[in-house]
Amino acid sequence: MSDEPNTPSTLIWPNWQKQLAGLVLVLLVPAIFVFFRPVITTMLIIGLLAFILRYPINFLHRRFKLSYNIAALLVFFLFLLLSIWAFIALTGAVISAAITLLQQLQTFLNAHMPAPPESLNLGPIDLSFLSGPLQRMASNFVISQVFGGPAGIVNGMGHLLTNAADLMGQFAIIVTILLFFLLEIPTTIGGIGKLFPENSRREYAILIQRSDKLLTNYFFGSLLVVGFYWLLATILFAVTGVSDALVKGFIVGLPNFIPQVGGYISTIMVFFITLISGSDKVSMSILVLLL
Repeated sequence: MSDEPNTPSTLIWPNWQKQLAGLVLVLLVPAIFVFFRPVITTMLIIGLLAFILRYPINFLHRRFKLSYNIAALLVFFLFLLLSIWAFIALTGAVISAAITLLQQLQTFLNAHMPAPPESLNLGPIDLSFLSGPLQRMASNFVISQVFGGPAGIVNGMGHLLTNAADLMGQFAIIVTILLFFLLEIPTTIGGIGKLFPENSRREYAILIQRSDKLLTNYFFGSLLVVGFYWLLATILFAVTGVSDALVKGFIVGLPNFIPQVGGYISTIMVFFITLISGSDKVSMSILVLLL
């Protein structure tokens, strides 16, 4: 009888079982992203917003000696007001663009429609006063047919309002979760810190601090690049006659947050926006003003 303790037997997987398990894991990851995409997207947006908003929160907390909760509430409500203002401004810009498009289309139709006769008589009765209203009715009929008739216009407006309501609902959910997330960050970090072994907490704290500093440097560096592209694209759009140069320049600068390929995406966007929306003539007055 041997004195060696009984060692538990280990289960050895055959190669085909390992390959099958690896294949299941590989297929499971995209399946999780597909089925839980709304939740994952919402959490990523909340994490990104919290990462950005914590800088002004820490600034108010350390510089003005405010409590963390008060600083978080001030920054949150300022962010909420700016978001509401941006949504209202964007909605107004979309409505204004739609009205301008309809007016330009009506002007184009009026310019290319045959001129009404100077006199329209039916026997002894003069019907010239009907020529103007009839021409306007014809142009409105053409516009309604272009947009699918009255039913198409109503369906399009209903679809647009439904999308706007869904967007507002998602925004309300994100903002509500973001508020509690910002207020509970210190408690959450403290609870996570207690999960680490006591003898290695210092090493983990140094690792997290350096990772945070690396992300901060990357964020501010990317922000400088985005600002530079924003300024450059705005000047280029203003010179080439692109409408809303400031807004489109900002949109062009945003892809520079993506490492390596962001600059290529911005360059392609500048090319196509200038090609589609730019003017045939360069505005020299803006060049002189800039110089």
